[in-house]
Amino acid sequence: MKKASSWPTFFLGIGFLIIMLSPQAESPASAMLGGCLVVILSAIAMVRKKKRDRTHEK
Repeated sequence: MKKASSWPTFFLGIGFLIIMLSPQAESPASAMLGGCLVVILSAIAMVRKKKRDRTHEK
């Protein structure tokens, strides 16, 4: 069994947590934007790692 990329998964969870807590922040729009940015960057990192792993298997 291959080990999943743990850092992007961790940051994905942190991004979702920021998004969920953004309505309680002083400026919810910037907190929402920051959370979305973290989620998007971690998703890109996960996709890149998956593509890189596929090319190394061949």
